[in-house]
Amino acid sequence: MSSDTIRQQIITAFDTAMKAILVIGGYSSDIGENVFPWRDCAISPDNDELPALVYRDITEEVIPPEEVGFGKHEFKLNIEVQIICEEGVLTPEEMRLLIADVFKAVGTNQSWNGLALWTEPISDEIKTVEETNVIGGAKINFQVLYRTKRFDPYST
Repeated sequence: MSSDTIRQQIITAFDTAMKAILVIGGYSSDIGENVFPWRDCAISPDNDELPALVYRDITEEVIPPEEVGFGKHEFKLNIEVQIICEEGVLTPEEMRLLIADVFKAVGTNQSWNGLALWTEPISDEIKTVEETNVIGGAKINFQVLYRTKRFDPYST
């Protein structure tokens, strides 16, 4: 048995997939060089960390046991991915390529090493992150469905 919860194991696999987004791996970008889980400090446009990818496992919905069976808990884990870049450096077409890279990376391991039943994209958007229009980017939301033994977050 792993010392990490199933949720943590899924997030670790997600992190690995995001860091694999490199041109040498068949992607359109090297955004995998700048992947940050739960980064909450500002990324400056003068920083060499751009473009960057920040992800957060923001919410998790518990499915009622009568829908799953009383020996299991089922969860819908929501993961938010933010792509941050210097406004004007990347064109909308290039932003779409970064979004496509993230989709492709998720598609390589949708069950997160057999821990999840499925992973689905929920939404994505391209936007300006700061009112000054200095930093732009995109946001992508995914949902991961997984199960654990009832009241045992370490076992499937």
